[in-house]
Amino acid sequence: AVALVHLALAVTALPASLLLLGLGAGYSVFASVIWPSVPFVVDSKALGTAYGVITSLQNLGLCLVPMAVAYVHPLTRDWRAPGLPLSEWSGVE
Repeated sequence: AVALVHLALAVTALPASLLLLGLGAGYSVFASVIWPSVPFVVDSKALGTAYGVITSLQNLGLCLVPMAVAYVHPLTRDWRAPGLPLSEWSGVE
């Protein structure tokens, strides 16, 4: 669902506010599934470290993606160009 919303933001003229509501719902569902599953795949001795790594990677993405969009936008003068890789990256989740 998150990948479809990113793709719709990049290639359609649908209202962004509506699509962002879908994006928020998709990420909420994603987070509610992923965070509780960590203890099932990580040993209890390393659980704190695992949560720290996950949080660090998430924050790194929150830092780098806006910078990448800010770099690509002036080169293309189009908001769709940075949106297409975001739709592909969100499909990896």
